[in-house]
Amino acid sequence: MNPLLRTLLLIAASGGYPPRIWSLFEREGLPPEAFVQKGPDLWKRIGCTEQVAETMERLLGNHWPEREAERAEKKGVRLVTFNDTDYPRPLTGVPGAPLLLFVRG
Repeated sequence: MNPLLRTLLLIAASGGYPPRIWSLFEREGLPPEAFVQKGPDLWKRIGCTEQVAETMERLLGNHWPEREAERAEKKGVRLVTFNDTDYPRPLTGVPGAPLLLFVRG
């Protein structure tokens, strides 16, 4: 699975505010795969609450991002990240815009 997609799925299900979490992570200057690799220590350092960090840790332990991507694919839903060429241009640069879109059709 693409590291960016895995990270964004995890952030989206965390119970936190995804644009804020991603923005704080970007300030670290790390690649997307580091979000998962460094785990709870990084999440807490960038300002995630204990509850959000615990939720993400549990989701990773259950392989939730991979299972969610599989479910989407089976239902004919594409997962489009803010970095994909299919991401709607009007959303680019809009504060608080979704980082991940579930697109059917």
